[in-house]
Amino acid sequence: MQLYRHWAKARAVATAANGKTLAVTAWGWSAIGLEDAGAQAQARAQAAVQKLAAGGEPGRYGYLERPLREEELERTEDSAGQPLVVITRNGYGARIMNAANAMFVDVDLPETWWWETFCWKIARLWSSDAPSPPARREAAAIALLERLRARDPAFGARVYRTRAGLRYLLTHRTAEPTAQSTVDCMEALHADPLYVRLTRAQACFRARLTPKPWRVGLLEPRWQWPWPNAEAGRAFREWEDRYRAASAGHAVCAFVATVGNPVIDLALAAVVVSHDRETGATSGLPLA
Repeated sequence: MQLYRHWAKARAVATAANGKTLAVTAWGWSAIGLEDAGAQAQARAQAAVQKLAAGGEPGRYGYLERPLREEELERTEDSAGQPLVVITRNGYGARIMNAANAMFVDVDLPETWWWETFCWKIARLWSSDAPSPPARREAAAIALLERLRARDPAFGARVYRTRAGLRYLLTHRTAEPTAQSTVDCMEALHADPLYVRLTRAQACFRARLTPKPWRVGLLEPRWQWPWPNAEAGRAFREWEDRYRAASAGHAVCAFVATVGNPVIDLALAAVVVSHDRETGATSGLPLA
């Protein structure tokens, strides 16, 4: 997993050929400690400002080119001390499950247009069994799971409905996030392309456990971890209390069905229980 507990920011200054003073800030990350993260940050800032002073463009780490700067909340490790599941808080304040080998797949479904709903209502005049446009899209997506099951009798997956589509959790075996077979599987299921790339780049599978704040009537938190000062930390904790209260009446996903093999691999059982509990998958609450 590309997850790091220690983050630090550093600033470097240099003088360009025209005499102009240039300054660059950069983040550094480390699994060792804050001092090491600070050294990494200083090195990155220094390299960037020197490049800029020489007339080049400063290097920028894109979303998929650097670890995600998220506060670690909980961690479960295997007998060798390697992380199996790490719960983090993302930039807009939601709890995220990062799983080393539990394959989550996010599938976004197209929004329903007004004319599709209109045509469906007309069709229901002749047949009360006519499926709604969202139901047709879900059925088409789940049919892709059925194709995988037909090729592999051991295949099993739990299907969840989300606010924007579907979430699958493959339960018949563990998976390797960076393996080509994993990419092939997710692409066969028409997974969100950004999610596919993120999974490989961060070397873990990710699933949001709590609502997006704007879906429960809140703005995103002003500050992102690590807090720049104690006041920012207190402000975030106050926001967190409001967020927790607002989230109480919502679920992130709703369990729909199991496709294929219903037996859950023992290595994945705890992930299933934790995911379903934290997302409210069987609560019947509105999705957010």
